[in-house]
Amino acid sequence: MHIEVLPPILVLHLKRFLYDAAVDDIVKISKPVQFVPELEFPLEIMAAIVGKSAEPVHYKLCGVLYCHGDSESAGGQYYTVYVLHPNLNRVRDSGEAWLRIDGNAVSVVQHEEMFGWDENDQSEDPSEDQCVYMLFYCRTVSAQI
Repeated sequence: MHIEVLPPILVLHLKRFLYDAAVDDIVKISKPVQFVPELEFPLEIMAAIVGKSAEPVHYKLCGVLYCHGDSESAGGQYYTVYVLHPNLNRVRDSGEAWLRIDGNAVSVVQHEEMFGWDENDQSEDPSEDQCVYMLFYCRTVSAQI
């Protein structure tokens, strides 16, 4: 099976709730999920399309939605979102900065806070009280040589 077309914005919605017959209720899945700032879909999984040049498809993380609340039930949840602002930080070469939006508060977040966990330590949750619920990746334009 091959992928013919990928969207401009790739939304990955993680299943965080399930019905548990033992308690006869919906429960939250609190397993930590680590994510990367960039994704690449290699040529091997892309379908060949006549008249279109073959090249890998690249995505850059542009948003993360977190679910907070009781780790045992689906009730009492609230959400925060982190978004990548394309030109907020003029100090860095890229000008990009992460913003955390939580209710009525907006704050700037350091890159290390978003991606600073140890990738080799599978037991370490980068955000102890929150679970990744959705990931938003924006397709990047390939540089034409």
